[in-house]
Amino acid sequence: TKHHMTNNTQGARVTPLSRPRLLWGSGRSAAWIVLATGIVLSVAAWFFAQTVVERDARFKFQSATIAVTTTAQTLIRSYSDLLYGLQGLFQAEPAVSRAAFNQYVYALNLPLRYPGVRSVSYAHRVPASAKAEYERQLRRDPELIRRGYGNVVIKPAGERPEYFVLTYIEPLHANKAALGYDLASDVERMALVERARDTGMPTLSGRVVLVTDPTRSEIGVIMRQALY
Repeated sequence: TKHHMTNNTQGARVTPLSRPRLLWGSGRSAAWIVLATGIVLSVAAWFFAQTVVERDARFKFQSATIAVTTTAQTLIRSYSDLLYGLQGLFQAEPAVSRAAFNQYVYALNLPLRYPGVRSVSYAHRVPASAKAEYERQLRRDPELIRRGYGNVVIKPAGERPEYFVLTYIEPLHANKAALGYDLASDVERMALVERARDTGMPTLSGRVVLVTDPTRSEIGVIMRQALY
């Protein structure tokens, strides 16, 4: 979901706009992970192709099945390219501001070029020792205050060894319910981040309930990518 910057794992100050230096120890070798970017896809748009493939296969419409499968593969590549573009943004300028992220996503023209994409996000890794300070920084974020979202907390509540906080998400107004959400609080979402970390490639989830929907009634799929 690429993301994010100079952080001290000993605690003191976590700065989203500082240069990346986050150590993530895994069962394998320790890796420097700095961000996780992601996109949330409408389940209706994504699974339409799969449904048609299964239906056509049952009726042995081989040519139609091949055509729809090719379309699905093209969609996957386009969504992956979107994440690679975000990766390039953070590699070129590690101190990507919220305003710059907003402008970048706005320039993508999601409704026209990526109609199945509901949101584009950046999740920041925060060690437990820095949680309180990171929340204070979010609440003081001038861009969030300007846009009317100055009371952000990391959610759901609870103590965890580390947090992967949805820090940037666009379009913000339509996805405000997800701002501050901790991916590490959900087993499936955290497993997706870990797979992205281990493979170094865009990684797709199964069907999940979207936290971007305040009623928690909308289903979608998520694609994330990690940057080391």
